[in-house]
Amino acid sequence: MQNVLALLFREEIQQLRFKDLKLLIFVRIVHIQKSITSTF
Repeated sequence: MQNVLALLFREEIQQLRFKDLKLLIFVRIVHIQKSITSTF
């Protein structure tokens, strides 16, 4: 599952400008934290 996410993440990064990377990473971290919180 992690490999699939990594591939999607890489494709998204390639489509974005460099200045959008920080926002994308921040959104991903928040989303992951919410998923972990809701799982447990």
